[in-house]
Amino acid sequence: MKVTCNFVSTNKGNDFFYFKLLNFIIMTTSQMNHSAYIKKVKTLSEDSLKYIIKDCRESIDAIPNNPKNGYYMDEIHYCSMELLNRKNKGKK
Repeated sequence: MKVTCNFVSTNKGNDFFYFKLLNFIIMTTSQMNHSAYIKKVKTLSEDSLKYIIKDCRESIDAIPNNPKNGYYMDEIHYCSMELLNRKNKGKK
């Protein structure tokens, strides 16, 4: 999941205010329901899990100070955890 925003301001004096407002909107709309996400990853294919991990890493690398990076890190963690659980189940 990648989010892009082309911010164009006509009022140069308020750019900082608009940036902070946009930052606030992103922060308040990107909260993860951890229990639901853990259940969701159990239903995904191995390829899907690997794709999500790759996509989230690319998003974090592209914008290191993005306020959504915590959300992306959670996605990486839960997908990696599911892949590891599947690998360990195969060893038994």
